[in-house]
Amino acid sequence: MKRWLICILLLLTVSACAPPPWNEPPLHEDLTIVAPGEGAPVKRMTVLLTGWSRGDLSHFVRGAEKTPLIIPIPAFLVERADGYVLIDTGLAPSLATDPSRYVGSFLACLAKGYLKRLIMRPEWAVPARLQALGVEGAQVKHVVLTHAHFDHTGANRAFLDATFHLTDAALDAGRHGGIFKGYMDNDFPPAMKIAPLDFAGTPPFLTFTGSVDLFGDGSMIAVPLPGHSPGAIGVFVRAPSGPTLLVGDAAYLMQNIAEPRLIGLTVDDEAEWDTLCRLKRLQEQMPELRIVPFHDPEVFRSLPTAPEWF
Repeated sequence: MKRWLICILLLLTVSACAPPPWNEPPLHEDLTIVAPGEGAPVKRMTVLLTGWSRGDLSHFVRGAEKTPLIIPIPAFLVERADGYVLIDTGLAPSLATDPSRYVGSFLACLAKGYLKRLIMRPEWAVPARLQALGVEGAQVKHVVLTHAHFDHTGANRAFLDATFHLTDAALDAGRHGGIFKGYMDNDFPPAMKIAPLDFAGTPPFLTFTGSVDLFGDGSMIAVPLPGHSPGAIGVFVRAPSGPTLLVGDAAYLMQNIAEPRLIGLTVDDEAEWDTLCRLKRLQEQMPELRIVPFHDPEVFRSLPTAPEWF
């Protein structure tokens, strides 16, 4: 009996210590790439930098050494012939002046140390950035959310006349995931007009398993990028300066894709490995495609930011 008990304990110990099967990334060497084909280009696009955050490389690249890193927190503005499209809405404007208006007095006090990491000014928030560009909020007809974390949804309420494009999983996370997981339910009021993204049965695109043509003209195409946050997506944009894939937080840095290395925060490591390796294969096979992780400071030094366009 003791011998059997020892064997069971050994098996349990080995099982607990053994790495999960997705610790080695899938290489996807034989992955078929579906070319983007023809489509209408957008008129232009620009980066709206809503703030910066002090962080540590080990959070952005799992297993990396602790090295200070300051990351951008952007949104993107795309101009089409029929109006403007926002991709994410960045940090909440009140975080620059009075964080308690956004998270409440108790949480503002509790998260005081974290909030001090943010570098933000009122004129950097998306509504102010648009005003500086001469763009009225009512001209923003659509908002596409890559996922529902608060640094990507903070100005949602300024655009409730627009249609929001996001997955049901992202919407559910935004409304019910909770602030301690990075979601602010106030960013997702009932008044939002939602156009849900559903990739089930949709055609593959580039290296991804599905795709949704957002406006039916091939100018902007959403793709699933699971792993970081429920229902996360990327957006392919036919920009005048060349095809661009905005990947949100599917990768924090290009390093996550190039090596590949997991990001620090995931809801599904296996799905995240798969996403990173699909992005890596795409980077290797389509060098003309600009891949943009949203928090890579080196990438943003190379991109025109408002008031410049690309």
